[in-house]
This record gives sequence, C-alpha cells and structure tokens, in this order.
Amino acid sequence: MFDQDTIITIIGRRVVRRLIHTMLHIDVNQLGELPAGPKIYAPNHPTTLDPLVVGTLFSEPVHVLITESAFKVPIVRDYLRAEGHIPVVTGRGADAYQGALDLLRKGKNVAIFPEGALSPLDSTRKMEVGKLHTGTVRLALETGAPIIPLGIALNADALHFINTGVLDPYGKMEVARLITHGPYAITIGTPEYVYGNVQDQPFVRSLSARLEQQLAHLQWQSEQRVRKLLLAPVAPLEVVHSLN
Repeated sequence: MFDQDTIITIIGRRVVRRLIHTMLHIDVNQLGELPAGPKIYAPNHPTTLDPLVVGTLFSEPVHVLITESAFKVPIVRDYLRAEGHIPVVTGRGADAYQGALDLLRKGKNVAIFPEGALSPLDSTRKMEVGKLHTGTVRLALETGAPIIPLGIALNADALHFINTGVLDPYGKMEVARLITHGPYAITIGTPEYVYGNVQDQPFVRSLSARLEQQLAHLQWQSEQRVRKLLLAPVAPLEVVHSLN
C-alpha cells in the first residue's frame, strides 16, 4: 500500500511531465554520458517553470532548490514536498544549502539554480546568464559530486508576466515569468569535477566564474536550436521521455 506522499509523487510527476511536454516543444541535447551516483544539476533560470521541467527531465529523482513562494501555492506545495524538493527561504540560504549537502551525501541528486534568481532580461527581451552565486561549486567541493551544467533557451517573445499574489519578504509582489508554448531547448553539458579547498574564497569564485562561462556557452547552443525550431514548419509535438 502506497502512502500519501508516494501517491502524490507518482501521479504528480506524470501530470507535470505530460502538461509541460504538451505545452512546450522540449528539445534536449545531451553532450555526454551522465555518471552514476549523486550529481549536481546546475541550470540557468529563464522562467518560473524551470524547476518543474528540470525536476521531471531525468529518470532518476532530482531534488530541486526552489524559492519558498512556490511552497505557498495550494496543491503545488503538496507536490513539491512529496517530491522532496528544498525550499529556499530568504535570509536562510544556509538551511537550503545544508539540505542539499545532506542529500548529496546520501547519494541523491540535487538541482540548484546558481544565479539565485531568474536570469536577467533586458528591455528588448534579450536574456543572459546572470552572475552566479558560489553555492553550486561549494557543494561540489564538499561532496565530490560532479556538476552537470544545463543551458536553457526559449523564445523570449512568448513569455508572460503574471502577479502571483504572493508578497516577498520585502513586501513586493512576486511576478512569475511563464512560457506556455513554443520551443524550450536544453543543452546538458558534460560532468564537471572540481577539487580544492572550499575555504579558499578566491579559488571558489574563480570556479564559479568558469561555470558561468560554461552555462553561457550551453545557453548559446540552445538558442541556436530555438531559432531553427522557430523557422521550421509546425509539426505535431512529441513527448520527450525522461533521460537516464
């Protein structure tokens, strides 16, 4: 007999995956084999939906660090909790970091958006990878788990901006950045292993800067495929199955 969380997880993952792949043309290019054992997935963050896409992309469970506001949405919060995703509470980032560290040490996979917020979007809707926080690299240094960078790109003209009705800790209305149709391209980079002293801050920052460059290049590769998809004749969408 399944418990409630298991039932929510089984049904929720299928519903979320089907919904995402029905709305969007998910295009995935994986550049190398993924190793066994715990992994740290590190995507850029163009939309509010990214955690749901990344959380259902792979056949193995992935525990995603997600802003606490998502856990305030009815039904969604039950799914997120059942999946074991980690809330990131403003001012308590150390708790989320420790939660991810504990999961990795137990052999689990985690996903962390190293920009720490949605990717910057200028007035022309040109999107770039923002400056990275160092948490992703520090997790890798502390655990030995490889970083798997994911470069995501989409048609920014298809974005919608919606007030969530949720106030952030500073009293400002949070705005969701959503996409409901069109191409959503993901380039999965090769595993990156890092070694060294996690207490050496200049060294850690240099590794984060290198990861930022890798993400920007993977995003650029995804952008090229998005452009081709936008020019291609419309074809029936196919559901892309989870990756190994």
